[in-house]
Amino acid sequence: MLRRAHSAVVNLAARLVHLADGTAARRAELDRFDYLPREEQQRIVMGRLRRLLAHAFERVPYYAEVAQQRRLKPEHFQTFDDLPKLPLLTKQIIRRRRDHLIARGGPSKAVKGSFTGGSTGAPLSFLLDQQYRAYGAADKARCYERCEYGFGEPLVFIWGSDYDSAAHKSLPQKLFDRIGRNLLWVDTFSLSEEVLKHHAERIVAHDPVLIVGYVASLTMYARFLRTCGGRRPSPRALQATAETLTQPDRKLLEETFDCRVFDRYGGREVGLIAHECEAHEGLHLSPMCNLTEVVDVNDKPVAAGQTGRIVVTNLHNYAMPFIRYEVEDMAVPGERFCSCGRATPLLERIVGRTADVIISPSGKLIPGEFFIHNFGRLLSGRDIVKQYQVVQETRTDLTIRLVPSEGADVATLQNELTDMIHQHADREFVLTFEICESIPATSSGKYRFTISKLEQPFAISSRTSDLRPNTDE
Repeated sequence: MLRRAHSAVVNLAARLVHLADGTAARRAELDRFDYLPREEQQRIVMGRLRRLLAHAFERVPYYAEVAQQRRLKPEHFQTFDDLPKLPLLTKQIIRRRRDHLIARGGPSKAVKGSFTGGSTGAPLSFLLDQQYRAYGAADKARCYERCEYGFGEPLVFIWGSDYDSAAHKSLPQKLFDRIGRNLLWVDTFSLSEEVLKHHAERIVAHDPVLIVGYVASLTMYARFLRTCGGRRPSPRALQATAETLTQPDRKLLEETFDCRVFDRYGGREVGLIAHECEAHEGLHLSPMCNLTEVVDVNDKPVAAGQTGRIVVTNLHNYAMPFIRYEVEDMAVPGERFCSCGRATPLLERIVGRTADVIISPSGKLIPGEFFIHNFGRLLSGRDIVKQYQVVQETRTDLTIRLVPSEGADVATLQNELTDMIHQHADREFVLTFEICESIPATSSGKYRFTISKLEQPFAISSRTSDLRPNTDE
């Protein structure tokens, strides 16, 4: 009874706050947009883009140079086909010209600094304004409700970012989380079985309706429960984010927690990019917040069903605009409309990071998805490995790191993995196996299945076997 009363009070408070701060209105605006015809969606998005470009061309030194050099005006952008008139914005450009990407005056208000965790390189530092944060919060709020979660109901975050978790460690914040939000925050930046043992009973006691977490954190928690036989929570849904959600991961989570799993994709620089709906036919893009393209090496849209690079334009951050920003991830755009009735475009799946592409001795390009898929297929239904990682040391040398389960036949597993890689990737690979107690996450708290130490100034085309030098600049 007390739990239900607590949830009802928090729900009412959240709704009142959302009415007062405009979140409710923005959510309604975003929801209406999702069901508009595609032509109307394009008209609205391009109108917002032109307003952003007018601001950027006038007040952002970097984009003022772009406009002058390319003789661009906002009115030159009427349809999505006009987007390639603008250059791609890369992480290298941001690091080198950060100060020139910051707006000089204008409508930017309540600006806050942020940075990436640097999971594949040096962290990026950037600015986010109030309008960006307001629309991002509204978009994220409605996606929680897609996961069958109502504000005020018990919520658990199993989160791998030490940067985010720092804000939840003080006693006042912990009290606000539990009383004001009905939230239990579990910091898994340094994840281990001891950490999971410490938190497992707390999670069950909180009885969450929704569990949100990094994919690696959620899957390790699931394996821990299956191995140790501890009490399991019974959420309505899981929301998995931060890392690629593979089919074996989804199956493991669904079977362990007996609920549906929703994939969420985004980044600190631009916020939420795509999220699954109840139909689970792909990830819906949110073009009214982030105009997302999937392009090949020629900066042209890839065909549905083909792999390309993700390029994002955030339409609300006027403090430091990210226009045609290459996030260094790859995805496959969907071929059809979703049966849920929303008309927003779909991503069929997120493939992984461009930095995780392995180059074989014969020159074959192997996306990290290859190893995720084939390892998952080989290990499916067998509790023999807790974690694995593939590291390309040189063109010919691969290091395979394994964290085996207790009692696993490691020698047989190594032979099976060797045969799989030689048969399906390249016979010239020289494999070295490392048996580890754990595989650490990156500085951002994310877990990488594949790592290439080779120099990779590449952009990936719609044909995953064709990588070419990146010539953005």
